[in-house]
Amino acid sequence: MVRANVLDQLAATRPRDTVLFAQLTLTDLPLAWTLAHELELTDDGAWSELAKAYEKLDPLAVLPVLSRVVDHDLANTGAAHYRAAARRLARMRRIAAGTDQASGVDALIAELRQTHRRRPRLQQEFDRAGLPWAWPTSRRPRTPPPTPRAPVHRVTPDLDPTVWDKALRRAAENPRPPISSLIRPAPLPRTPYRRPVPNSAPPGAGAAPRTRRFSGR
Repeated sequence: MVRANVLDQLAATRPRDTVLFAQLTLTDLPLAWTLAHELELTDDGAWSELAKAYEKLDPLAVLPVLSRVVDHDLANTGAAHYRAAARRLARMRRIAAGTDQASGVDALIAELRQTHRRRPRLQQEFDRAGLPWAWPTSRRPRTPPPTPRAPVHRVTPDLDPTVWDKALRRAAENPRPPISSLIRPAPLPRTPYRRPVPNSAPPGAGAAPRTRRFSGR
């Protein structure tokens, strides 16, 4: 009687606490599972813990619950949400392995990869979890290979002696000019030129000739 009253009071206002009370306090997993569906539990954390415990009783029954939690994870962005979704999907594959639900789980993963193909971090987390791709291996997006560089041929003593001799002979016939010949000397600074200006005074008048500064040529 007390148990029924407590469940009724909790179910009226607090569905999450009702499910946790049945699961943890009463340790009645079937009851908690039934209450979670009847009360339309929306707490992903409570669903995840309940599915983890209920998996021991009915593994395939938790697949729809985990799928719904994965959808809620991918409604957000961020590496933590992507990582959690990838782990849940990998767990779903382990649960469905060897059953008729395996193809449905792989189809779900393929659909999620295709839907979120523009999220490279999500694809990376799916790869780390070992999840299959949405398209054949030949169509997977990949980084283009680097452009091969042209080989550089250098004359070294390890080459054929005839090649080395030809290189030495060519260097002797066409010696490089000295570095000093490639350096142009700096121009000399210009010095002002003073040209005497003729004096109109008669010779012997004692006036000194005037000069003016001329910088042109």
